[in-house]
Amino acid sequence: MDVIARARELYTRGNHRAAIDLIRPAAEADSTPYEARLALAEIYRDMGCPDQAGRWGIAIDGWTTERERDRLASLLAATGVSDRRVQTFLRLPAEASEPIDLGELISALPAERRRLRSRLRPVPGAPVAERAAGVALIAALLFGLASVLIMAIGLVGTYLSVLLSGESSPAFVQSSAVFALLCGAAALVASAIAVIIERAPGAVWRIVTAGILVLIGLSLSGMFSGIAA
Repeated sequence: MDVIARARELYTRGNHRAAIDLIRPAAEADSTPYEARLALAEIYRDMGCPDQAGRWGIAIDGWTTERERDRLASLLAATGVSDRRVQTFLRLPAEASEPIDLGELISALPAERRRLRSRLRPVPGAPVAERAAGVALIAALLFGLASVLIMAIGLVGTYLSVLLSGESSPAFVQSSAVFALLCGAAALVASAIAVIIERAPGAVWRIVTAGILVLIGLSLSGMFSGIAA
């Protein structure tokens, strides 16, 4: 049984990886009429891998679909291979004439590379937003820990006060509860700010964040005024 028949048998039995590993060396060393390449391309097409189906089937003019050629163009643009080395990348024989479909694909590569670069170009302000979101998350964590710590200190202090003197200190309990509540509220606000920064585009997150900070500042001022009174 030859390599192609054996690979097809393995593929039919569900051993897809074994089939590809078996036939790929033959496809890389193949020459016209590219029987091994075609068999490998058919396996990839059946597996739903249009980029690889295009990669191995582009040598046979008229065989690849438009989607497969488009995915192959994206693959070539992403790998950064130059136009002169496309045939080497595709493992085509050096002496083989360039297939018509491949020639058309190579001529379209500059546009595909520009499209890829525009997709990968960073959005203005994105790094700043990411850093701000990270700071907000860290602040939320610290405020949350402070809230738990203050609450624990308040409970331990109250227990010791009752144990040593037989009575608790209402002022100490009230102060601990208030500061724990403030830290918990600050943790929630910081978490909300982090979510807003991640989801809101551009300057929107800055405006919303500034508004939240103003509101929390006014709320804290009111609470402290009430405590002082």
